[in-house]
Amino acid sequence: MMCVSQTNHKDKIVKLRCKANGRVFKTNNQIFLRFSSLFVVLSLITSLVFIHFFIY
Repeated sequence: MMCVSQTNHKDKIVKLRCKANGRVFKTNNQIFLRFSSLFVVLSLITSLVFIHFFIY
């Protein structure tokens, strides 16, 4: 996560903003990873069901 350093006299504000952005990015990543893993599991289950029905 890159933080664009703005020409600000108050360095603290920029640092706080960077921290907040990092937190948002992390939570978004976790949500995305959970959704992708859930999607993989669902697709595996559906494919297994289809194979089961085609064989029998």
